[in-house]
Amino acid sequence: MNPIKRFFLRLAPYSYTIYLFHTTVEGFAKSVLLKIPIENHLTPDFFYILKALLIIISGVFVPIVLHKTVVSKSMLFSFLTGAKYLPKRYKEVS
Repeated sequence: MNPIKRFFLRLAPYSYTIYLFHTTVEGFAKSVLLKIPIENHLTPDFFYILKALLIIISGVFVPIVLHKTVVSKSMLFSFLTGAKYLPKRYKEVS
């Protein structure tokens, strides 16, 4: 199977959680990155591209971590996101 297709198939179960939380996470990441002083040896264009990539990556992968740690183990969040609720006595089979 094509590696790109495999990558997107692995992201598919988390798509709704990414959709719900990506703007909040990206806004938080942007505000944190704006607090970092720009180094003198970095050009503004390079720093802009670096910040944009970090913000986009955090907007995808932080919601996945939230899904794995909070959403699937909380009855409220699993109801709101449509995720499978996994009580402590059950373990997720991957």
